[in-house]
Amino acid sequence: MRADGSEKRAVLTRLNWPYGVFISYERNSLFFTEARMGEILEYSLDSMNQSSPQHVNVFAVNSNLARSRPFFISMVVLGDMVYFYDLAKHYVEQFNLTMGVTPTTQFGPTIFFKGREMMLYNRDYYNRYIGPLSNPCGRNTSNACSEFCFNINNQTVCNCQDGSSLLGSVCVDNVGRTDNPPRTVEPCPVDTEIQLPLCESTVPFSWNQISWVDDYTR
Repeated sequence: MRADGSEKRAVLTRLNWPYGVFISYERNSLFFTEARMGEILEYSLDSMNQSSPQHVNVFAVNSNLARSRPFFISMVVLGDMVYFYDLAKHYVEQFNLTMGVTPTTQFGPTIFFKGREMMLYNRDYYNRYIGPLSNPCGRNTSNACSEFCFNINNQTVCNCQDGSSLLGSVCVDNVGRTDNPPRTVEPCPVDTEIQLPLCESTVPFSWNQISWVDDYTR
């Protein structure tokens, strides 16, 4: 799928619980985890346009370590090292791609509780693989989009949020239009007064249907 939502298609099917998608430009591979199965899969990026992409490796971490209820939620790859986070643990783990999943070792401190996304920050990696990529929407370009900018075939394509229309590269409010009117936001009052019906302990509350219970009602 492109950044603007166009050309969306299924690349891989019959997956169980995929999580933690990561692209390694060093290996020209797409990595992701099968969270519940405790596996990390690697696919060649060159095969993504084929009708049946072929996986390069399946790293069955759980089969070697007999984990209890694994959930591999996030991962990154740098060089030959894989770093991943299992929700059942309180730390990041690592293993070497050239040595297989045994052994896996702890990476960093035991301080995490239900962590989510892992990001890769490495200046050499960025300068070598990310920096040279063409991005007309980048900060150091002549991008003039006032709201949303999409990189479509290395061309700048601007777009606007609901309630606005694109005029050149600037978004303007749709004042007076009915097909795509501006969103109206009505603030809730700071407070309100309600009374309990006779012999009742709850009363409907109008803002978002919350019920208030008086524990001291006699």
